[in-house]
Amino acid sequence: MGKFFSVIIPHYNSFEKLERLVYSIPENENIEIIIIDDDSKKTIFSEEIVEKLKVRKNLKFKLNKYMKGAGGARNTGLELATGKWLVFADADDYFLENAFEILRQYINSDADEIFFKSISIYEDTFKKADRHQYFNKLIDDYLANTNKNAENELKYRFGVPWAKMIKREIVIKNDIKFSEIRVLNDQFFSVKCSFFSKKILANENMIYCVTRDKGSLTTISSKEFFEIKLMEMFRINKFFIENNLKKWRPHFAGFLLTSLNYNIFYFFRTLLKIKKEKGKIFPKRFIQDLFKGFYFIKLRERIKDKKYKE
Repeated sequence: MGKFFSVIIPHYNSFEKLERLVYSIPENENIEIIIIDDDSKKTIFSEEIVEKLKVRKNLKFKLNKYMKGAGGARNTGLELATGKWLVFADADDYFLENAFEILRQYINSDADEIFFKSISIYEDTFKKADRHQYFNKLIDDYLANTNKNAENELKYRFGVPWAKMIKREIVIKNDIKFSEIRVLNDQFFSVKCSFFSKKILANENMIYCVTRDKGSLTTISSKEFFEIKLMEMFRINKFFIENNLKKWRPHFAGFLLTSLNYNIFYFFRTLLKIKKEKGKIFPKRFIQDLFKGFYFIKLRERIKDKKYKE
């Protein structure tokens, strides 16, 4: 009999937090934990780390011979996974108490993808962050009105792999992979999983804690990362166009605003790229999203993170 869950964890130089994450997962013969170390400076196979974790019999280690990024590490994890359901976690996050008791309720579900709520904190102060608010609102809106529009909002805007369980069969059958880039390597994977899912469900229980750190990729801004993100969003935009889902295409207003941080010429260069890729500056649903509070949530998150980084 195969495992119920494969928990896939990409890791890079975060040993103490990795230990916290591992011990937030129950030791159970039906749960396999797959840790892929992305060529850390101090190998995860060191005696110190193995000594702490070797008591966990449901653990698999894999060391990437060269750095592939979180997306590449997760792809390695997909190759090793045997569970019916895929569960993803970042090494500096952790599962909340009773998370897997909640997940176990859906082992035999006929859904292909199931979404859950999360919380977020700042690692050094343990104060509440806002990283989770946007995704929790998507779930609230879906549960309040489970029509096709609300379903698609949840499917195509919940662009992170954590706080959900995905049938491994969907990923294998459709050869879905993570993008092997430094940032935004999970969003296209999430879009494709939802696209191929015939049925989804959502649960209002919180199962996962996202941590924010001043040195993490999600709190670092740079021109290099901006370019990588922009190119990836063009790929996602093209996917939506090709599959007659134009309504759910990403919009690029935020990219244009960010481009102004560099110079006015870069702004116009970015605008030309967006036009060439048939990108929408503002979506048709802009006013609707404004009244729903989505932009307020995102703005508040960015302001709070900016103050935190300072």
